[in-house]
Amino acid sequence: MKLVAAAVLSLAAPDGAALVAPFPATLPSQDAGCVQPVRTVAQLDSAVLATRSLLADAPASPDHRCRMAALHMQGGRYEQADSLLASLLAVDPGHLDALLTQAVLRRRQYRYGDAGRIVAQAAELTGADPVAADPETADLPPQRRDLALLRGRLALDAMDIARADSIYTGLLRTDPYLARAHLGAAEIAFWQHRSEDARDFLQSALTLDPHLASAHLLAARIHREAQENAEWRISVHRAVEVDSLSANAHAQLASVFRNDSAIVKAYHHAHFAIDLDPYAQGAHSYLGNGGSLLGYDSVPADPAEFDGRIGELLAEGDEHLLARRYEEAMGPFREVLAADPGNVVAFMGIGTAHYQLGDYEAALEWFERILADHPGYGLAHYGVAMALGRMRDRVIVGLDEMREVFARRDAPEPEGLREVFPDYERLDEELQKIVRLSVEPFSNFMPVLAARGATFHLLPFHKLLWQSPRKEHTKGSYTFDLRLWDDVKGQGGFHAVGGEEWVRGVRYQRWNVITHEFTHQVHQMLPEDLREEISRLYAVAKRERRTLDYYADFNEMEYFAQAAEAFISEVKFIDQRVTSGHTRALLAEKDPALFEFLSRLNERLARERRHEQPR
Repeated sequence: MKLVAAAVLSLAAPDGAALVAPFPATLPSQDAGCVQPVRTVAQLDSAVLATRSLLADAPASPDHRCRMAALHMQGGRYEQADSLLASLLAVDPGHLDALLTQAVLRRRQYRYGDAGRIVAQAAELTGADPVAADPETADLPPQRRDLALLRGRLALDAMDIARADSIYTGLLRTDPYLARAHLGAAEIAFWQHRSEDARDFLQSALTLDPHLASAHLLAARIHREAQENAEWRISVHRAVEVDSLSANAHAQLASVFRNDSAIVKAYHHAHFAIDLDPYAQGAHSYLGNGGSLLGYDSVPADPAEFDGRIGELLAEGDEHLLARRYEEAMGPFREVLAADPGNVVAFMGIGTAHYQLGDYEAALEWFERILADHPGYGLAHYGVAMALGRMRDRVIVGLDEMREVFARRDAPEPEGLREVFPDYERLDEELQKIVRLSVEPFSNFMPVLAARGATFHLLPFHKLLWQSPRKEHTKGSYTFDLRLWDDVKGQGGFHAVGGEEWVRGVRYQRWNVITHEFTHQVHQMLPEDLREEISRLYAVAKRERRTLDYYADFNEMEYFAQAAEAFISEVKFIDQRVTSGHTRALLAEKDPALFEFLSRLNERLARERRHEQPR
């Protein structure tokens, strides 16, 4: 595929002028089926009006109805799109463009299994393998091309890199000027840590279609990972400029604006992303992890804020959730809703119970009921983001292998662990094991932390940071990078906190919030000479651009904590990148001095406890 990218790049004018291409242009920004090449709200509104006029003249036209359904989807009106497509396909089940549009909608709704089945049904109607083509023909038939692109996209959603590579290689072989195929090849290279190849394919994609917002966003991600922060900002802004209907672009722009201290702009862009795509996980994650401007004074979030029978029922339901009795928890919360139909705590409680039982679709419905009345309620956005993530996990290839890696690992329980982790006994066996593994690099520090009264609480899914012991003072305050502490799922310090559901991701070899925050605790109690050594290592690494990522580059506390999390990670799952994808080998390669420091730190304390002098 690299040769194809080089061939496309050779067509670009050397002075950066517009490409003059001797080939048919592909339809920019079109996913599949009836999806329209509109990129602004004005274009969308104009297309809707034009299509309504067409429908007025021919109300039974399946093509016009399919187009209107696609426009509803592109404007974030998924229920209307769903209804139109269902009625169209009930009359004409073989309408190929309607099937393709429905597959795009199901993918946006995280219903990957349904999307795959619809694509398979559509492929049968074409009577051919969707990536096969006449070798003498430069172009795939449009609908077969759309099928292939959808299959490639679904393979990437599932992190099935081998299958995606096969599909995009076939597409590039039959149509080397298909921008989205170059984008797919770029994403494959990105996940395989071939950053230069990814950049080449992205340049090809954007040469062929400068309006491809998703290509600009992948470029932004590569820049962010390389700590090319100016280029990161530029790429995100370009994504919004070329396609202001891209929900992902607005979600990423929210992060850019927060980075630039413009949190009100950030908040509005995140909400606009959700207007365009109610399932925009990036936007929900942004708002659910400190990006909301809604304080919890305006909407009650704690059972203790309610009096009488409602307060008693909320407390009872909460007790069931904490004890992991999820079926039993629903009864008290439903009884509350019978008397108080808009009670947010009850909504959150029932949604949490469904989530923990694995019924993520039901959980989504309950979290969305909160957001319908309180669109800034960060905890509900967190619930939506986590539920969508688990829905995607159902189809991701390789998670079973990661579970096997986790099953083979364990660590002994160090002295003092139950004193430092007061929630340890209420955790299930999986979380207890994760705690033991997470503190292993600093296990010899545990008795000292316990003796001094340090604590590390695990924050339940449905709780806010200030509901954790000794964290009441954080309510309504902000982190150094302008996140609302109420919704943040991890905090270091003498009394640290980590979000339970984030912690559980360790079973899939994903980022470990306990190790990160526990490192902050250890850092603060180190003797002065060791803290000074960390400061010196940080100064050198920052000067030489060897910090692990932009977050580690902020200050020496994050520098050390990010490194410790990498130090404990022999392997990370392929979907972990930017701030979460670091491993022991990467740390040793990028910052060998810090790696060596971490290697000897735990043993040094062990020797000192045995009254031996360090070397």
